[in-house]
Amino acid sequence: MKRVKSFIGYIIIGIICAIACIFLFKYEAEQQVRYYRLTIGAAALAILFFWAAFASFSKKYDRNAIMVIEAIFPMQTGGCVVAGVVQGGFMTHDKIEVITSTYGTIKSRIHSMEIKGRKVNIAKDCKVAIYLKDIEPSKLHIQDKVVYKE
Repeated sequence: MKRVKSFIGYIIIGIICAIACIFLFKYEAEQQVRYYRLTIGAAALAILFFWAAFASFSKKYDRNAIMVIEAIFPMQTGGCVVAGVVQGGFMTHDKIEVITSTYGTIKSRIHSMEIKGRKVNIAKDCKVAIYLKDIEPSKLHIQDKVVYKE
């Protein structure tokens, strides 16, 4: 649904820029300017927004992810760190769901992530440690799944 909304938004802005291009061309032709700078600028923006519309609708930007929990570590500040191999891609601040064997589905947000001891904002197809600030470690078990669906 997000892709459709962004596609429509970019198309509308592209159409507005194309209409502005026509009016600016008429204006600059009446003024008998030597270079049609405003017209060229509006046309470039129209092309850019049309390209962005079709690029945003492309499936290659889908970013669904799943990770099976291999380890759980409680944090003194609250929450827990879960570790495992992510298939797909997670980003910091993604809204995720943890599918547990006992509590069903728990909704949360990725607070931070680490790969090989380095803090990262993106984790794609690799081993990762994810800090879930608002989930207590007692609610999670090994083999539970962390899922992100766009």
